[in-house]
Amino acid sequence: MGLLACMGNKSKRVQRSACGGLAELAIQLQKTNNRLSDFVQPIVTTFVKGLELYRTLNFHQLVDVIASVCDLWAVDKERNIVVNPKLMDALIPPLMKRWADMEEASTFIFPIMECLTRFTVHMGPVSHFQQTYLSSMFQQALQLGYRLKNEQAEFVRFFVCFFFFLPYSNI
Repeated sequence: MGLLACMGNKSKRVQRSACGGLAELAIQLQKTNNRLSDFVQPIVTTFVKGLELYRTLNFHQLVDVIASVCDLWAVDKERNIVVNPKLMDALIPPLMKRWADMEEASTFIFPIMECLTRFTVHMGPVSHFQQTYLSSMFQQALQLGYRLKNEQAEFVRFFVCFFFFLPYSNI
C-alpha cells in the first residue's frame, strides 16, 4: 500500500496528506462494506512507526487516524480486531511512552488521552486490557490531573478522560 509508505515519509506534508488519505480511505471502505480490517498488520506496523517518527506538527492527526481506524475495526464484530491482545500490545505501549515523555503541561497530551479513551470504550471489558494497561493508564491520568488541578481551565479535559477509565477499573 503506497499510502502507508507515505505515512512513513520524512516530509511533514507527505505525512499529513497520507494521514488524511488513510482516514478518507477508511470512511469510503466502510461505506462500501469493504473491510479495512483486511490490512490490519501493515496498518498497525505503520502506526507504530508513525508514533516514533511523527513530531508535534502531525502527531495530533496521526493519533486521530489511529483512533478512527480502531473505531472502524471495532464495528467488525466478526473479526474482533480491536479486542485482540496483539493489537493492544502493539499500539498502547508506544502511546503510553509518548504520553510519559511529554511535559505535563503540554496540550499535546490531549490527543493521546483522547485516543486512549476511545480505545478504552472498545477494549475496556477485555481482561488483557484490564490486567495489562488499565491500572497504569488510570494512575498516570489521575496523577497528572491532580498535579494540574490548579492550572489553566483547559486542563479540566483531563478529568473527563478519567471517567471513561472508571467503569473498567477495579477501584
